[in-house]
Amino acid sequence: MLKHYKDYISVPPLYPSINYPSINYRWINRELRWGSTLLDLRLHDFHVGMDCLGNEVEQVFEANPHLAGVILIAQEELLGMISRRRFFEHLSRPFARELFLKRPISTLYSFAKTELLQFSGSAEIVDAAAKAVRRQSDLLYEPIVVQLAPGEFKLIDVPQLLLAQAQIHELAKKKIEDLHKEAEEARKELQRLATIDGLTQVANRRLFDEYLDQQWQQLAEEKAPLSLILCDIDYFKRYNDTYGHQAGDDCLQKVASVLDEAVQRREDLVAR
Repeated sequence: MLKHYKDYISVPPLYPSINYPSINYRWINRELRWGSTLLDLRLHDFHVGMDCLGNEVEQVFEANPHLAGVILIAQEELLGMISRRRFFEHLSRPFARELFLKRPISTLYSFAKTELLQFSGSAEIVDAAAKAVRRQSDLLYEPIVVQLAPGEFKLIDVPQLLLAQAQIHELAKKKIEDLHKEAEEARKELQRLATIDGLTQVANRRLFDEYLDQQWQQLAEEKAPLSLILCDIDYFKRYNDTYGHQAGDDCLQKVASVLDEAVQRREDLVAR
């Protein structure tokens, strides 16, 4: 009887004496990230022995429509797995209910046995999903066996696994976009720093040379004049020697600020 396997059964209550965790569509119960493992997903846990009757397994499946399959074990050794799809597929055949439901599940398993795909709980979701979709077409949506510890096995549904993979890829895509944005901002800042005088925060000699050459060529084609004003601060060395370098720096900053505020047109440039 199914209740004889209460140490191995973990599904929503069918027998009041058994304490079952819930299984539902809210599969993912931890925040996923790149490198998340199968342990970060909600796994299906339904174990029976080979002598469990087919009709008892059917009752559990009918009571739990989201249950992916049943794991067959004996003395904590994995013997096989029957997916929900294959279970009901075999029951739909002529005379199958009479043949399988009143006999041990091992009878149905002899007809429904398939190649198992098994991972450890530490397997990464992305790697497991990649291997799952490389199976032959008739096995593509068969649940995957996850071994958490010696003698402890659970199942994961492939749609759940692919959903988790899609979420991880979306997170990875967003992370890459954020990194690209940060890199672009850093590039612009480096470009700005490379063309700005560190003390006065106006254009430096490099930007001045580039801008002068650009404007010279453009205005030459337009046959328009170009004005260039050179400024020097009288007695600056004496001022700097008298009041110190900090005062001299403050003086240069104030002069540059006044000049920068004085320009009116977008094409005007103040440089040091």
